[in-house]
Amino acid sequence: ILGICYGMQRMEVDLGGEVKRMAGAEKEAVLLQLTEPGRDSVLFQDFADPAAMVWMSHNTKVTRIPDGFITTGSTKLCEIATMEDRVRNLYGVQFHPEHMGKDISAGAGSTILWNFLSKVCGLHVDIHLQEPFAHR
Repeated sequence: ILGICYGMQRMEVDLGGEVKRMAGAEKEAVLLQLTEPGRDSVLFQDFADPAAMVWMSHNTKVTRIPDGFITTGSTKLCEIATMEDRVRNLYGVQFHPEHMGKDISAGAGSTILWNFLSKVCGLHVDIHLQEPFAHR
């Protein structure tokens, strides 16, 4: 399962985590910084750098992760911006990897989605794509 934005928060609450309202909001491109465990995450394989600009649009955030999860990335206002439970194949990203636009790292979101589909879900395709979800 890949929980995106509210999907990540819902998954965490349902499994015993905690979500709280933020003092402010992140509704912009922000710098996602991978944690040490995040650098080994299947979602972030093929990242050239342990940081990437991503699109956030939220005013609540996960403040406590359930047992079995690890934090794999954070932003300035969101300490738990990405997380995963590798045993149960549960992944969460607070940002929107499907969003592409100005100031967003080229290919970061599509790499995450591609890694989830191919490396977690086992999707196999007969063609090799340089950027799987690139605009054409």
